[in-house]
Amino acid sequence: TLYANLLLRNTRSIALAAWDAPLVTKPALNLMAELLMTCGIPVLGRQHGGNYVVQDLGTIHFDSDFNRCTHYFSYGFGQMDFEKTYPNAKARCAFAPAGDPPVAVKRSATPIDIVFPISQCLELLWLCKMPESELVHRQARILEALEARKDLSCVVKPMPNRSENDFAHTETLRRLRHTRIGRGSWPSYLKSHRPRLIVFDFPSSPLFEALSLDGALSLDADMFLMLDPVQPFVDYALAMLKKRVHVFDTAEEMADAIRRYGAGSAERLRDDEFYRTYMNRGAPNAAFELLSIPT
Repeated sequence: TLYANLLLRNTRSIALAAWDAPLVTKPALNLMAELLMTCGIPVLGRQHGGNYVVQDLGTIHFDSDFNRCTHYFSYGFGQMDFEKTYPNAKARCAFAPAGDPPVAVKRSATPIDIVFPISQCLELLWLCKMPESELVHRQARILEALEARKDLSCVVKPMPNRSENDFAHTETLRRLRHTRIGRGSWPSYLKSHRPRLIVFDFPSSPLFEALSLDGALSLDADMFLMLDPVQPFVDYALAMLKKRVHVFDTAEEMADAIRRYGAGSAERLRDDEFYRTYMNRGAPNAAFELLSIPT
């Protein structure tokens, strides 16, 4: 109430507001954004992370993003892409692709054969995650396959802030004899290492962070992926993704592909249509152009 009263007294001096991460976990800021929109003041929102519009996630991104701003600046998708995924829904915002220029990998990056950015196990009610038991099964098969590849340099890259409450393989990592454990954040790892193959157990931020490097042609890596059975990719987005990423239906199929990975064992997929549609389309100054703000 105090925030609302203060804002109501000062809305005449506010030209616009902006956020660069969803406000859903910040109730006070969420209410402020709603009040500004109700008063006719533009609120700019910026995409944060992946999975937007490539999957039909129901109301999740409406509640967190699309209905919390008047103008939404995506990495690449636009109004037509939104309507393909949500043909019967209407967002409160206008969509504008604003790009997401990739960060080039260091020239002195350390070569590595296979890296596995293993996911944390979050409870079922967290967004659209699959049951933990299925994710744990996938991860166990992948770790076994990596340990079997003693002829290759293999790394498992867990989240830095993992704990036994959200990570099921603490003891397994301690027992690894061949596969090394990567440190630091995934984005920083990608900048300093040059993998031949990246293995993903679930389509979340690590996948999109790796794909974002395609534009600089600085990440010449094969990619193996298992999808989310709870919220699958929409058909047209999956068709684009399969031109860049090898997609597997079962953990056993992926583990077998890892055991066989080598020269010529996997088709070289480097198409950039998915990147150009969802990862980096438009320009960073799209906000100024849309609102006719001098730069």
